[in-house]
Amino acid sequence: ISYGNDITPEMFVELADETKFVALKESSGDVRRITDLHNVVGDRYALFTGVDDLALEASILGIDGWVAGSGIAFPAENQYFWELTRRGEWEKAREIYRWFTPLLHLDVSSKFVQYIKLAVQECGLGMEFIRAPRLTLAGEERKRVLKIIHDGIKNRPKIPKRK
Repeated sequence: ISYGNDITPEMFVELADETKFVALKESSGDVRRITDLHNVVGDRYALFTGVDDLALEASILGIDGWVAGSGIAFPAENQYFWELTRRGEWEKAREIYRWFTPLLHLDVSSKFVQYIKLAVQECGLGMEFIRAPRLTLAGEERKRVLKIIHDGIKNRPKIPKRK
């Protein structure tokens, strides 16, 4: 979504004989691609979503993994959500996903690095520092993103402790 390059499912058919390729990160923003990929390449590749705010939809359609961005700031909730999808506990997964979605939307912007780094900092898990040419968020945009992050922190769901 952020980079504007598209590799179609048919292109992966052409690459299927290349043994160095073992997994695909589907980041087109079109969740239908998961089914399209299954239909044209079967189980040739492990399929991952790279679009945070499509993780539930992609899970239902049969992905093998998720390259999470926003989840870095909320690792316990991210892991719990992922485990729910693996067990097919869709009601519970949907509940967590509805809380998580405003935060997951932060991953689908051209400034996703800045947004996620700010979230990580606000959760006490790292620093906001970014490298040029990216710029630190400022002004109204920073206030808007901080509100999303702080609302997410304030309304964090209670999740069971891991065994």
